[in-house]
Amino acid sequence: MNRMKSVLIGIHAILLLIISIPGIAIPITAGPQSTDDTLEAQIDQMVKEKRFDEAMRLADQLIRNKVSVHGEEHPEVARATDRLAGVYLAAQQKKKAQAEYARADAMRRKLLSRFVTVFRFYESGPGYPDYNKRTYRDRFVSSLSRYINWEINFKLPALGRKLDYELEAVWTNPDGTELTRQQRKSWIEADWTTPYTGGGWGSKVWGAWKPGRYSVAVYVDQNKIAEGSFQVQSESEAGAALPSLWGGLVPLYPGSTVLSQDALAQTTTLAHALVETSLDKASTLYFFREQLKSNGWQFDKELLCETETGGQPGNELIWGLVNLVKDPYTLTVLIPSDKKTGGTKTQADLNLIVRLSGDNLAAFVQQIPRVQAAENQLNRRFESETWRLTVKKAKIEGTVITKNYPGGGSYTFRINTPDVYLLKVTVELERLDKKPIRDSFLVAASVRDPAGNSFPCVAAGTETGDYYDYTKGQRQSLLMPVQPKDTIEYVFAVPARTAISEFVWPDLAPIRIRTE
Repeated sequence: MNRMKSVLIGIHAILLLIISIPGIAIPITAGPQSTDDTLEAQIDQMVKEKRFDEAMRLADQLIRNKVSVHGEEHPEVARATDRLAGVYLAAQQKKKAQAEYARADAMRRKLLSRFVTVFRFYESGPGYPDYNKRTYRDRFVSSLSRYINWEINFKLPALGRKLDYELEAVWTNPDGTELTRQQRKSWIEADWTTPYTGGGWGSKVWGAWKPGRYSVAVYVDQNKIAEGSFQVQSESEAGAALPSLWGGLVPLYPGSTVLSQDALAQTTTLAHALVETSLDKASTLYFFREQLKSNGWQFDKELLCETETGGQPGNELIWGLVNLVKDPYTLTVLIPSDKKTGGTKTQADLNLIVRLSGDNLAAFVQQIPRVQAAENQLNRRFESETWRLTVKKAKIEGTVITKNYPGGGSYTFRINTPDVYLLKVTVELERLDKKPIRDSFLVAASVRDPAGNSFPCVAAGTETGDYYDYTKGQRQSLLMPVQPKDTIEYVFAVPARTAISEFVWPDLAPIRIRTE
């Protein structure tokens, strides 16, 4: 036994001696127990030592390992194929390297559909707005839509190498005919894991989209990676009514703020208004021009600056203007340059001239259309993709809302801002997917006045529970609806003496309300 032990020790010593002799390379084999990480390290070592045949064999083994785990087409298989291409490149076999790189890229492009998380739409003017300034929806109002854009979001493992690809977007009309085909190039950087891409179609002016349901399918290498649809509605279908100036004479873009306005009176020959919009300068000017033309105004002339931040030669304070005529009116819409406004939001300076005088003017002013009371849409049912919603009541509560619970106890919500009151809008809410509502009712609801000024929600909750206070922003104790249908109260802080005419819920046209 001791003799056998001595022999074994001697053999072990000889093996150690052989392995440690300088200049003698012992072949390293990839046995079944070798991990992929070990294989990759061995490939790197073989390439470093210019032992390319062995590196190619190991790279082939790595690909086979990945295929056995993930299948023939997977990002890990593509990464392993890149490994083989890299070995060919190091061995100066450029054609083989290019072929393997091309095979890996084709695999990645084909796999893109697996990693699409969202396909959605948003409206814009020419060019694409910043990512955080996009408002996504699947319903659009024709008269308020210019370009309708699609966007694809991906979530995927880092590819390890930049991937260039070309998209083809096929747009289909409501009647099933093809609207257009678009090709555009895009890419994904080596370390990106949540990339996005997109495109759009439309016009720089409003109203080009006809009502109906449109669809978009996106292809890469003739493989469909995403598809979706959106609905274009008329104003009557959407229940949308544009705010306006001077009794409906001049329409305003939704959400515009009227900074100042002169009234039309019996002695009026000139009226002025200053309006602030959320649009860029060109879109603001286009909106007034096209909306007024559709209302019978005659286009007179227009000036536009070449850049968003510049001014007109001879008057650097003016970016652009449009002049329109509708007897007996002449309207000039002037857009100040950034040198005057500071470049924060777009302002529109409107000057209305009435070409009448004396008795004719007095008689005419009596005929100026007055603001009509908006149709009340309380107790009507509205639906989005997710929700069915009915506004039951809109009530001015003063500065304090107190809730007394049947089982005892009470809850109080108050506002301490001077000249501000609380408006409570009671909504019957139902999830169409039949899932429990829970905290999904905490959305960015708002109300608007007739001029389009918006006031966000400050609190919300069930009829029988405490409110979630939006102003606090941290986790709060809240009674969650555990059924798909419940009655929810939304609370808004509104300046005193402000009339509220609309309740705004995400992905729905504004709902006209009457406050109590």
